Amino acid sequence: MRHYKLPSTIRVSICWLGFLLLLIPWALNAQSYTLQFKTDNLAVYATQPLSPDIQATCRQADSKIDDLQMNLGIYVNRLAEVRVVTGRDSYHRLAMGKSKIIEFSDAFYSGKDQLIYIRNRYELADDFLHVLLHEYVHWYLDNIFTHSPLWFHEGVAVNSSGQMGFDGYLIFLQDSFLGKHSDLYRLSYSYPRNQSEWKLFYLSSAMAVNYMSQNHKQEWQRFWELVATKHRHHQKAVFSECFNMAYHLDLFDFHNQFNRHVRNLRLQYLIFSFNALLAMLLPLFLILAHRRKRKKMKLLPELDDFQYVADDEEAKDELPEQNPEIS
Repeated sequence: MRHYKLPSTIRVSICWLGFLLLLIPWALNAQSYTLQFKTDNLAVYATQPLSPDIQATCRQADSKIDDLQMNLGIYVNRLAEVRVVTGRDSYHRLAMGKSKIIEFSDAFYSGKDQLIYIRNRYELADDFLHVLLHEYVHWYLDNIFTHSPLWFHEGVAVNSSGQMGFDGYLIFLQDSFLGKHSDLYRLSYSYPRNQSEWKLFYLSSAMAVNYMSQNHKQEWQRFWELVATKHRHHQKAVFSECFNMAYHLDLFDFHNQFNRHVRNLRLQYLIFSFNALLAMLLPLFLILAHRRKRKKMKLLPELDDFQYVADDEEAKDELPEQNPEIS
């Protein structure tokens, strides 16, 4: 069998064409990001000037970041670099090849690059301030911890950004009552595979951190004191070491405690459900009571007839009494 050999010039041309095709994705992503706005905690880069609304939101975020660092007692003395990405296609190219949950997100933090990527405010499904704070918390925790579990990252981010809300709390109670749960211990360093489980994972993570801080307040304070000590010595804290020293528990036992706590919360869901049912049925009860009252009113005598009879009786009483002796 005879093989045909391409001329060297054609082979070189094909190699150059393949090289150029490989450069296309890089060229599309290599947009020119320049510093557009800066606060005490954020350096915001974009390909075009930021709108006054986005600048105002960044100032709000900066104030809340100050509160977060003050409450935890740990200050990071450098700016978090934020890149505002304009256009769905541009964002998807940046998220391409990463985990599935990032590809479906509106923002993400890249630990490798230590950069926060967030879509333009007018393209977000959620509030820009909440999303920006959420991603900043990931950057913040990555600068003070090593080997911190994913549920802790997401739990602190959800609670600190105000994304939980009472509605989310009720959804968590409902799913728990129905037997749904997210195994946070097993998912310490990975997201759930199924997209339908992502919402419950975020809510469960927020509830776990809330359990850490609200049900064990002294341990929570001690935990951050240990982390702050490491940070003052310019060291990242190993999460499990600080957790074990503060809570006198390993993470497996903590999750068992948290799961028992969640089971006890089911009673709260029953109470909330009963109150909600009463609130729904109350208008119906009022309508039925009003109709019953109207039926009773129809059975009563007419007011005009009653008044006429009463007036006749009063008139008779007012007539002068006749003297029987006068003829």
